[in-house]
Amino acid sequence: MTIRLEHALIAITLLAIGGCGSTPQRAATTPTATSPASAPSTTTTTSTATVAASPATRRQARQRAYNGAYDELPFHSGPLNVAQILLNARDPSFLDVRVTARSFFCSNTPAQRLAAVRDYYHQALAKVRGHGANTLTLRVSRLMNTGAIGDVYARADANAVALTTRGAGAPTIAC
Repeated sequence: MTIRLEHALIAITLLAIGGCGSTPQRAATTPTATSPASAPSTTTTTSTATVAASPATRRQARQRAYNGAYDELPFHSGPLNVAQILLNARDPSFLDVRVTARSFFCSNTPAQRLAAVRDYYHQALAKVRGHGANTLTLRVSRLMNTGAIGDVYARADANAVALTTRGAGAPTIAC
C-alpha cells in the first residue's frame, strides 16, 4: 500500500513538473515527398493556426459570434420592449424574442408594431454582423412561463419583416 502511494505521489510530481500537458501541442506533418522510403522519416512542425479548423471548431466560433451579439441586445426598453430571448442551440442564427402581450398590443397600432419589430431586427442584425456572423432570423412571440411557443406575432428574415395575422390583429387582452 505504501509503495503504491509513493508511486502515485511520484507520478503526480512528475506531471506537475512536466506542466501537465500545458505546453502547446504542434501538429506534425507526414514525411516529405523527397525523403527516400528507406531513410528515417523526417517530420516538421507547423503552427496550429495554419491548420484548417474542424467543423466543430467553426461551429463553436459561429456560436460565440452570435452569443456575443445577443448579449448586447436591449431588454425592457425601446418600442419592442423585449422581455426574454431564447436561443436555438442547433441554429444560432435563429433568435426568438419574447414580449408581453400588453407591451406589444396596448397603445400600438399594427404599423407601430411592425416598425418596432423592424427596428429591433436591424439592431440585432447590426450586432450579429459586428461579431462576424452574417445571417439572422427573428421571431417575436408572446412571453410564456415555459419554453413553449405561444402566439407568434412577427417574423423577420433577410431584411423582410412581417406581422403574423395574430400580431396584426386586435389585442385579446384588456389594455
